[in-house]
Amino acid sequence: LRIGVPAKLVLGDGRGADSLAYSAAFAQAIAAAEAQGHSIVQIDFEALHSVANLLYSGPWVAERHTVVQGLMDSNPAALDATVARVIARATSFTATDTFRAQYLLRNAQRDSAALWNQVDVLMVPTTPTHPTHAEVDADPVAVNAHMGVYTNFVNLLGWCALAMPAGWADQGLPFGVTFIAPGASDAALARFGSAWAANLKLPLGATGRMASHEASNPSWPASTPSMSIAVVGAHLSGMPLNGQLTERGARLLQATHTAARYQLFALPNTKPPKPGLQRVADDAPEAQVGASIAVEVWDVPLHTVGSFLALIPPPLGLGSVELIDGRWVHGFICEAHALQGARNVSSFGGWRAYVKSLA
Repeated sequence: LRIGVPAKLVLGDGRGADSLAYSAAFAQAIAAAEAQGHSIVQIDFEALHSVANLLYSGPWVAERHTVVQGLMDSNPAALDATVARVIARATSFTATDTFRAQYLLRNAQRDSAALWNQVDVLMVPTTPTHPTHAEVDADPVAVNAHMGVYTNFVNLLGWCALAMPAGWADQGLPFGVTFIAPGASDAALARFGSAWAANLKLPLGATGRMASHEASNPSWPASTPSMSIAVVGAHLSGMPLNGQLTERGARLLQATHTAARYQLFALPNTKPPKPGLQRVADDAPEAQVGASIAVEVWDVPLHTVGSFLALIPPPLGLGSVELIDGRWVHGFICEAHALQGARNVSSFGGWRAYVKSLA
């Protein structure tokens, strides 16, 4: 990846004193990124720092005031004195100030979007230093604002970020970096962070124990809208048409069963062989006994659903299917006329078991 780093670091106490040698620790993080094959691009962060300043100097504190105003009016002593002082500033802003700040932020969001043409991800020190309790007590607002110099702009710009361990600074203190990416890149950022941790092989804090980074198949957070679709036949895992799902980026959510209200039929003259799923009516005769049929529920990216539906031939279609746990999801169903004379294979409990019996 192209990793953007600050061309001019803001580290230490904000006055240039880097007593913990965070600059050296960040240089080691850059070297680690290069060793993993990434390229480093120096970026001017001044515009981003200006956005970060809006968080503490702008009218956004009024949003917090809307939540605690009643408590502040009735029992102001209930709040920490510093917190109360910060939130009380909300009453000094006007509606004009709010709109003016919104315009500034919109301009910043527009201008900063071009940054992603130069880099794929940003890497910054998670904090510029590690203040003592005495330093926080002396000026808590200023210290907290300074601690967020590389993170306060992320939420305002609608980006996402992931803090990761990166090594050690002086005095045995841990040092971390934060990777920042465009909004809705959470899943990609999580995968990148997992690879970063696996490459650095750092111990778990002061425990001395090593973290395990064995290959796994976690359920990553979704970054695009999706639709759950239940498949019952040729689209099951390992079946001939499963590739129509996987090539669209669909992922298997679960193998489960329908409610005991369905019948499964082997449709004649279909290539590859396909089943037809039909729900048994509430007033159906006793001869039409419903069964619980094995299905798989797949998570399909919404923007690919249209092309997937275009591949479904009649008499099949996409409707709603009730699962054994009572949930309803979209799923394959069959037109009733096509089931006339078709073999009822419900007793097998699912299409996979029926196909296996033929072999």
